[in-house]
Amino acid sequence: MQVYFVNEAWCLYRAMVLTSAKKLSQTTEEGRWKNYIEPVVGEKIIQNLTKLEYYKKSQKIMNVFPII
Repeated sequence: MQVYFVNEAWCLYRAMVLTSAKKLSQTTEEGRWKNYIEPVVGEKIIQNLTKLEYYKKSQKIMNVFPII
């Protein structure tokens, strides 16, 4: 399966990986996607994301969900 858009990659991740995760993990990941990732890069073509753009978006997400 060829994946071009970020939202297509999310659907693939959700179907192949997230379904086997704990319910709380699924809820957390769905919330991150819906609230922070999808609004910013969901419609973008993966190959068109620049490293700087990706870094800025990931920092915004990490400020909301810091890794302990």
